[in-house]
Amino acid sequence: MFNNIGKKIKKIARMQSILFVFYNFFGGVILFFYEEVAFLGWLLIIIAIFGTPVSAVILYGLGELIDRVTEISLNIRNDSVNPVIIKRDDNTKLDKISNFLYLYRVKIIIVLFLIMVIIALSFACFSVATIY
Repeated sequence: MFNNIGKKIKKIARMQSILFVFYNFFGGVILFFYEEVAFLGWLLIIIAIFGTPVSAVILYGLGELIDRVTEISLNIRNDSVNPVIIKRDDNTKLDKISNFLYLYRVKIIIVLFLIMVIIALSFACFSVATIY
């Protein structure tokens, strides 16, 4: 269940985007037939077209991030047997950015996860609101 979690998250992101686009699109078309909530039909279709892919991209990015971190971790374990000494200048902008990302990686992942959860909950609340 927990093996290759990055690939599973990316697969879920693909399925989520396809299902949510169809669900919201057809829900919007159904709402067109009710004059009182026809505006919500337009709004639901716009969210289906623009909002759902955004949340899927964020979820897919999380899966890709997990894949890359796993790959880097495996490479570090393999290189620890035969370490390679690389001499470089620590004053470059790229090194400063990579040091920043390394120091705050857990906080960055938590923030990205919270953004993804907020987007998913907003879509869920909106979908439930359109049903009732």
